[in-house]
Amino acid sequence: MFVPGQRWISTAEPELGLGTVLRVEGRGVQVLFAKAGVLRPYAIDSAPLVRAEFRAGQRVAGKGVAFLVERVEVKDDLLIYRGEGRELHEGQLDDEQSVSQADERLTGGRTDPVSHFELRLEGLQRRADARRS
Repeated sequence: MFVPGQRWISTAEPELGLGTVLRVEGRGVQVLFAKAGVLRPYAIDSAPLVRAEFRAGQRVAGKGVAFLVERVEVKDDLLIYRGEGRELHEGQLDDEQSVSQADERLTGGRTDPVSHFELRLEGLQRRADARRS
C-alpha cells in the first residue's frame, strides 16, 4: 500500500535513488526521484518498486546526520528510524543511501524463482562452451 511520504526504490532504474510517494489516486501512484529530477507515474498493481526499509544495524543518513539504526517504528504507515540518540523520519532520508540491493533482497526474503537461476546458469554454461570452441 502506497502512502504519501513513503520512500521507494525503482527496481527497473535503481540509479534514480530513493523516490518519494507524492500522490496516490485511484489505481495510480506518483513517485518523485528528486536526485534525478524525475517524476514517474506508476500503476499501483504493476509498479517496479520496492519499499526502502532499513533495519537495525544499517546506516541511514538525512538532514546532515548519519547513524546506525537501533530500532524502527511505524506511525501512520511511515517509518521512523531511531539510533544513537537521534531520530529520522523516512521522508527526511537523503535521496541516496548506502545499501546493497543483494543484501536487502536476501534479508527481506525477496529472492528470484529457481527457474531464473537455472536460466542464468544455462546462459553462463553456453557462453563458456562457446569460448572453449
